[in-house]
Amino acid sequence: MIADATNRPGPTYVFAHFLVPHTPYVFDVDGSMPTDEERAARTLDDQYIRQLSWATGEIIRMVDVILAQPHDEEPIIVIQGDEGPFPDAYRVDELNFRWDHATPDELQQKMGILNAYRLPGVDPEEAGLYQSISPVNSFRVIFNTYFGTDLPLLDDEVYIFDRQTDLYDLHPIPRKAS
Repeated sequence: MIADATNRPGPTYVFAHFLVPHTPYVFDVDGSMPTDEERAARTLDDQYIRQLSWATGEIIRMVDVILAQPHDEEPIIVIQGDEGPFPDAYRVDELNFRWDHATPDELQQKMGILNAYRLPGVDPEEAGLYQSISPVNSFRVIFNTYFGTDLPLLDDEVYIFDRQTDLYDLHPIPRKAS
């Protein structure tokens, strides 16, 4: 369990990637696994919300355990999404959906992510965080602020392929402030 890292002596870096709320939506609001029949009776949006509700509760419980540490051991916490939900037009025809023809709103829906920070003793803006920061720069700002590094910031862009058949033909998309 991730919270067990709080029992290790000295500074600890923990990285975890949770594959929820990606499809398939296999968890219900209480963490149980709905039957195929239960899932079939629900819309995709409802399945997403139910799984997201469970995942959010688990993350809050994990953060509460991490925050229960002594004041002099206050943790830095970063919670980020890796991508947003697919737009409705993508769901209609995933194989032929053209990201290079997607609207700015569709790109923002997919590329906009949760980006939450707990930086003890630091004003986030003074540290260098800004509205359109991408994950490639999040840790650069944190390392520069807490560990005295001088890492330059990179361009805030994300990369996407044009369509499912060209998964490795990536194109940059600059991030916008949301």
